[in-house]
Amino acid sequence: MKALVLVLAAVAPRASPLVEGPSVVVVGGGVGGLAVAGRLARRGASVTVLEKNDVFGGRVAEWRAGGARFEVGASLLLLPDVYESSLRALGDVEPFEARRVTPSYSVFFDDDDDDAPQKFELGGSGTTLDAQLDSVEVGASERYAEYLSTAKEYLRAGWPLFVEERLGDAPKFLPRFLRTALRKWPLESHDAHLRRFFRSPKLRALLSFNDLYVGLTPTDAPAVFSLLAAIELGVGVFYLDGGLQRYVDRLVAACERTGSVDLRLNANVDKILLASPAPSPAAGEEDDEPFFFFSRVLKKPRVRGVSLEDGTEVLADYVVVNADLATAEPWLLRDDDDPDDRRRSKGPRRGLALARSDYRDARYSTSSHTFLFALDRTLPHLSHHNVFLAAADPGRDRGRGGDPYRAAWDWAFVGDKEYDEKKKAFHFYVCAASRTDPTAAPEGGDAIMVLVPSPPLADDEKHDPARAAAVRAAVLDRLEKLCGWPLEPHITHERLVPPDEWRTRFGLRRGAVFGFSHGLDQLALFRPARKSSNVDGLAFVGASTRPGNGVPLVLTSAALCAKEVADDLALNAAPPLPE
Repeated sequence: MKALVLVLAAVAPRASPLVEGPSVVVVGGGVGGLAVAGRLARRGASVTVLEKNDVFGGRVAEWRAGGARFEVGASLLLLPDVYESSLRALGDVEPFEARRVTPSYSVFFDDDDDDAPQKFELGGSGTTLDAQLDSVEVGASERYAEYLSTAKEYLRAGWPLFVEERLGDAPKFLPRFLRTALRKWPLESHDAHLRRFFRSPKLRALLSFNDLYVGLTPTDAPAVFSLLAAIELGVGVFYLDGGLQRYVDRLVAACERTGSVDLRLNANVDKILLASPAPSPAAGEEDDEPFFFFSRVLKKPRVRGVSLEDGTEVLADYVVVNADLATAEPWLLRDDDDPDDRRRSKGPRRGLALARSDYRDARYSTSSHTFLFALDRTLPHLSHHNVFLAAADPGRDRGRGGDPYRAAWDWAFVGDKEYDEKKKAFHFYVCAASRTDPTAAPEGGDAIMVLVPSPPLADDEKHDPARAAAVRAAVLDRLEKLCGWPLEPHITHERLVPPDEWRTRFGLRRGAVFGFSHGLDQLALFRPARKSSNVDGLAFVGASTRPGNGVPLVLTSAALCAKEVADDLALNAAPPLPE
């Protein structure tokens, strides 16, 4: 697939470089930054993408070793139509061929120290799952169907109104949504919502583990996030042959074909350059720069480009930041000439004069200990996507209402200095992509990515190797319990991505892999706006701005951001796509 993309890029007609036209700098070459760059280039802007690392894609990353290929960050492909529409907006009209993964997940409950974990398959055979649900709680399969029906209603209205921000379509979607909401309130906690359907803590855990993806526990996540079940079990979970890095390759190739995107790696942006507001025209003088009219009226500074770590300046009419919002906005807008700002150490307290916030009080998602294991033997029982749920010691319930699965979330979000190593009560996710794509692992071997949610770091906190070693031992112990043989002798290659690497390599504040969490005060339109309110010509795209995290939402953020920037720059419409 990669070779095909490169061939198409070579033979496709390339647009002539722009001689004149607004210039845009995009800071960060993740999927959001690439998608914004390509959209703006097709509308006539001259775009420069500056990526600090040596590869594009951001958290859509991969690692290869010993014939094994691993998804380091994003591994779930949801809503493939969003991926395809983003490619088409960049002029790539080739089909987006993603395969549905079956089952969507295997969920393992590790409740007993002696028995093998109990396995549920979601998004597979409905008959088998129904029987399993009813074996746990009488009538659970019927209530499960009702739960999914409610989730689909949340998705039907929630996506267009609060993700795509099509508020003008409210009359079309709201009446049915409100009828559902009156019966099952979407802003109560997901845990409370599930208690309306199921008495069993096990079934509630089975249907709430994906709250992790929005950076919340089931007791904190709004019930509206049950729409994730409607996506994953209704629309489905998909896979792109060769891994998600192939999607990044197509975005890069589409940007290159415009002829108006300058893509630069190893270009670390250090600061946003600002111009003071120009004085208003004297009485009787004509304002020959209407583009800057509102800057003059509001007396806000305006971007004039960025400077790199090596001192190079890249001038631009507009700057779009795809780097992590909480890290980038305060730091890139710091004032080195302001004594008060200089006294704040290099970190989140800088830039308070122009940043909308220092984001110290924002709520962050979890970080992660991510383990990559290449094996010379295949682990049995695993599906492509797997979730391991553990029951905490009932004596450590901490007021969780007798629900041991809720108590097991504590370690992921707040840490637990008295953590019971013997019980190993934490939840984790395992991706074994070779179940769908045999090229992900060497013949006769395996390649697994293990994501263990862990508390977000304090701003000055360092990685704890002892904690990582304890987590690794616990993960291997639970996988050995599943497969029946020791894994350690069969590991041929291994890598750990600890919380502080998420912070340093990917620039994520506190190492929070999903950015800001999605509590009610940071949900959809309550997340930071894409456009700066303090600096003209500055916008943000990515997981911590609107509408939220996850590749489909970031691609949607890119579409909305590109439209806002294009309107500000009065760009032309994009040319029609080829038939």
